[in-house]
Amino acid sequence: MSGEPLKDYDVIVIGAGGAGLAAATTAAAAGARLLLVEAGERCGGSTALSGGVFYAAGTSLQHQAGIEGDTPDAMFQYYMTLNQYKLEPALVRRLCDDAPACFEWLRSLGVEFQAADLYVSGVDKIRRGHRAAGGGAAIAEALEGSLANATVDTALHTRVESLLIEGGKVTGIIVDGEPIRSSAVV
Repeated sequence: MSGEPLKDYDVIVIGAGGAGLAAATTAAAAGARLLLVEAGERCGGSTALSGGVFYAAGTSLQHQAGIEGDTPDAMFQYYMTLNQYKLEPALVRRLCDDAPACFEWLRSLGVEFQAADLYVSGVDKIRRGHRAAGGGAAIAEALEGSLANATVDTALHTRVESLLIEGGKVTGIIVDGEPIRSSAVV
């Protein structure tokens, strides 16, 4: 035995909004034993309350709607120009490059997007705003639904007091004064 404390979970995800649910879905798909911790009374967070617009360039839906030539590079140039190049270029590049695959992933989970709901978002002239049928609630519902057959414990009405740090590394969380250990915390 190495003397390390036993792990309660492979992954702990703090927050069950869109980002947390996406992280939980990805971890669950990899077979992780998962704890999803949410301070609120339900999953979905602000994603569930949003209009459900996904911003991406070069998607299959754009092609279906006859929008040709839009690319992640064009989206990057627009996004950086709009924000006066005050954003971290590497992060914006990642967003622009990964958005089409993430969009297709959401569709594979059952989120419906219609070509008629593509619209110009911002001051650009290209229809990159992909509005989900059912808004953000449909996105949150699909993400939460993807966890139905996974090994996941969900703790609602639960606040994380702090991260558990041992040996200079994050090894879990503290809830109600008790440590919960994991291999990864998101």
